[in-house]
Amino acid sequence: MTEAAKTVKSFFEALWSKDTEKALQLVDENAIFIAMRKESSDQVPLYGTFKGKEGVKKFFATLATSFDTKRFQINHIMGEGEWATAWGSFQHIVRKTGSLFESEWSVVCRINDGRILSYQIYEDTDALERAFGVR
Repeated sequence: MTEAAKTVKSFFEALWSKDTEKALQLVDENAIFIAMRKESSDQVPLYGTFKGKEGVKKFFATLATSFDTKRFQINHIMGEGEWATAWGSFQHIVRKTGSLFESEWSVVCRINDGRILSYQIYEDTDALERAFGVR
């Protein structure tokens, strides 16, 4: 496993164990996290671009207040050079509506000096919006 892939693996392990401080140690000061769409949304609080460690803290808090995670599975992580990607599936209950949100996901990360510099996650946005009651 490449160093970039190891960083992403450690990041997800820290998040899964709810150790956000450890996860933040793996985030670059100038990180940019994009959650499905660059633009934010009042209806789906996860959408948007989160910048720097403060932005990533907000992203973590939004995840925690939006979802009750029932399952989070990583199928594979791979990397080359400064890039790493991971994919899997999950099941969340949306706290606001009580609806099930189930999706496959993938994330693409750029790593700099053992820290995540960019992070973009992709998942089923139609299912997400239905679970939030937008559709």
